[in-house]
Amino acid sequence: MAASRVEMQKLIATFSDDGVITTLTYSEQFKLRSLESVLQAHNRLDIYEIKVVDLPGAQAFLFERCVLLVSREALRILTKEELQAIVAHEIGHEYFWDEWHAAFAGHNVALLRKIEFLCDEISAFTLVRNGLRSDRLITALRKLTAFNAPFFRGQQFPDEYPSLAERIAAINALSLRLGHDKSATQRHLN
Repeated sequence: MAASRVEMQKLIATFSDDGVITTLTYSEQFKLRSLESVLQAHNRLDIYEIKVVDLPGAQAFLFERCVLLVSREALRILTKEELQAIVAHEIGHEYFWDEWHAAFAGHNVALLRKIEFLCDEISAFTLVRNGLRSDRLITALRKLTAFNAPFFRGQQFPDEYPSLAERIAAINALSLRLGHDKSATQRHLN
């Protein structure tokens, strides 16, 4: 269940601004503004606060269901559509917030993997709803995986997350169910 606006403001107040980047290029600001349509699609425009942070890798994640953190590297390497895809995935985590935390605490790998796939589906549906191609999620995942490989080698939990190939296959299958041209997403398998 989503927290109220008052609860969200209290949670935002607990977030430390250490590592937050406030001086952004025009291109970075443009990409961040493009997230409004994704946030609006989930009624989160007035709920989430977006912060760009200085982290070693390219990533985005949701802090306490109200602060969307985007690393500067993710902002740099992703196109605006790819960033929208990743943020839509992260918004998906709010729908499964309690389940994810319970699965993580209980080391329920099967449920953690299922939630990742569900968040990918939410991202794909959000992209299509906003007139974008669902394969932008595939290109974003490829870029993030390639960029982060040197930073997180041996530190990630591969059993808890589907592989890139599994995620691509699932996104392609969903794209087919949505009636998208398979050739548009098939290119990303190679």
